[in-house]
Amino acid sequence: MFIRLFTLFTLLTLLMAAPANAQDDFISSALKIIDRFHTETRLQLKDLKSSGAVASFHKKSLKSKESAAKDIETLRWIEKPGSRRFKLVYSRVESYTEMEIDSVARLAAEVSADDRAWVERTAKRLRALKKAGLERLGRSLPLETYKRAEPQPVPVIDRAPFEKKPTKDGGIWYR
Repeated sequence: MFIRLFTLFTLLTLLMAAPANAQDDFISSALKIIDRFHTETRLQLKDLKSSGAVASFHKKSLKSKESAAKDIETLRWIEKPGSRRFKLVYSRVESYTEMEIDSVARLAAEVSADDRAWVERTAKRLRALKKAGLERLGRSLPLETYKRAEPQPVPVIDRAPFEKKPTKDGGIWYR
């Protein structure tokens, strides 16, 4: 009996925790996009024969990834949620991805002719990945921004809460 109750309790606890882990905020989504983009770039270019240019590219790519991630993490703490933070994070992700694509395109000129076609296909694939990531990030704007509820104004005329219009005879003093 005790084992069944314990098992049921454990199962219910795990089921309740699953939706909480699935929830994600805007900044985490942006960081995941940057990480996926960097990982895809690294995986596509890891087997090229021109090791000197590729090694230099990977070092610069890692530095720019870390810089972009650091900038976005900083925005998490210095900007309040809203359209301004959305624009700043979105532009940082867009500039990082565009800079990486430009770096891959420049790398195509430095590698051998055999690898050049592969690097150009990688740049094309990265453009598609950038577009998909930015679209996904753009859809999270409604989650990032929210409308503040304005406080209800205090009525100037003192009247009972069930009255719709103030009376013409002077209000509460002349009832």
